[in-house]
Amino acid sequence: MLLSVAIQHPVAFAADCIPSMDRHRDQAFGGTTYAQHGEDLMLCNLFRLMGIDRPGYLDLGAHHPYVISNTALLHERGSRGVNVEANPHLVEAFREARPDDLTINVGVGPEQGTWPFYRFTKRSGLNTFSEAIVAARADRHPVEEVVHLPVWTITRIVEECCGGAYPPLLSMDLEGLDLAVLKSADFTASRPRVVIAELQGADAAEARPLMADWGFRVLCRMVSNLLFVHEDWIGEVS
Repeated sequence: MLLSVAIQHPVAFAADCIPSMDRHRDQAFGGTTYAQHGEDLMLCNLFRLMGIDRPGYLDLGAHHPYVISNTALLHERGSRGVNVEANPHLVEAFREARPDDLTINVGVGPEQGTWPFYRFTKRSGLNTFSEAIVAARADRHPVEEVVHLPVWTITRIVEECCGGAYPPLLSMDLEGLDLAVLKSADFTASRPRVVIAELQGADAAEARPLMADWGFRVLCRMVSNLLFVHEDWIGEVS
């Protein structure tokens, strides 16, 4: 029935049925999401429940200031933080769009050094340091180029770029290295309130008890990402 109406009256149908992109007065966080699965709206809600309107963030594997970004909406709402992106072709966009953030051009891994970085295209969000990911994607995404790039540990990043303490949000999208980096993290002296990481399958199963030992509880899964909240604040959001 809708198809028939659209064919007979395409202009009227479009005008009546396509929603306005303007923010509705009843939308607490607006009608825009930049994250892959709406995670940014969830993050806005969690931090509001915790009483933090402008949470700082550490965005590992940040990729782009807007495209598939967990932190773009937070930035638009006044948050500031640290963006870490390995691909030198992508960091300039952060420096232009978020000049008041700190953006560093390094990879993130469980050990510091110079690692081979596998590019499927120059600006792909699938580019990775993980040989296992390269092998898994070989049929669909052949490697175009291998370059060697500096890799820092999360501990070094926090010490040198975050004043030695984790900000309220730790966002991770490290294309196969999220679990390894979480294993290398030390949350003894400080910890984020919320951690969102790309973890699926066996990696997710291993990450749950690992993070529980540090006091983090899984709040929910958002498609490919697990969202953890520390037990000190889980009561405020659940």
